[in-house]
Amino acid sequence: MSAAVAIAAVSELVPGRFPDQSTHSLYQGAVARLLAEWPIKPGDIQGLLVAPAGMADGVSDNIFVHERLIEELGLEARFAETVNAGGSTHAVMAIRAAMAIRAGV
Repeated sequence: MSAAVAIAAVSELVPGRFPDQSTHSLYQGAVARLLAEWPIKPGDIQGLLVAPAGMADGVSDNIFVHERLIEELGLEARFAETVNAGGSTHAVMAIRAAMAIRAGV
């Protein structure tokens, strides 16, 4: 039997339109909000899964968003991916995260 995995902390940006911000800056804001709302530090985050920012906003094809965010935010992620699976991207991210946790990554 596999070990249970749970989402232990969730944060989100205020819903809305942000024409003056890049998708990447929204990612930065989401991680900053998570760190502000929960008792965790950047070094506590061992995994990061994101959708490709450039593909989402149509401006660029930056498919290595995870690498840039890890560096900019001082994260020590042992597991990180930029995931694009169309409409199922976020479900795939949750599955990949659970698999990584079960594997001890």
